[in-house]
Amino acid sequence: MLDIYLTMSNTSNMAQAFAPVLKANGAGVFAQLNSVVSMKTFSNFGTYSASKAASYSITQALREILSEQGTIVLSVHPGAIATDMGDAAGLTAIAEPPTLVAEAIIKAL
Repeated sequence: MLDIYLTMSNTSNMAQAFAPVLKANGAGVFAQLNSVVSMKTFSNFGTYSASKAASYSITQALREILSEQGTIVLSVHPGAIATDMGDAAGLTAIAEPPTLVAEAIIKAL
């Protein structure tokens, strides 16, 4: 349950910290890295899926709230990414490099 709390509070904390900066700089983009598991739960990722679903819900609310200042909120939902967590979960064979996600976010902007 700590995973769920941390994911939700981190999303909110980042938005609260950066919303004034984005507004001062002419609106900008808030890109939230969610996950495909926020929309499709896998049995061995139940808590992680729930935390990412909560993060996605918060991201949708932020899209409405921050649109008032002209900030675009982008929700990104990659699959398995090559990280220590992915390796520990046995996803190494299907994981994509983190740079692939970063480049896709930049391209989307």
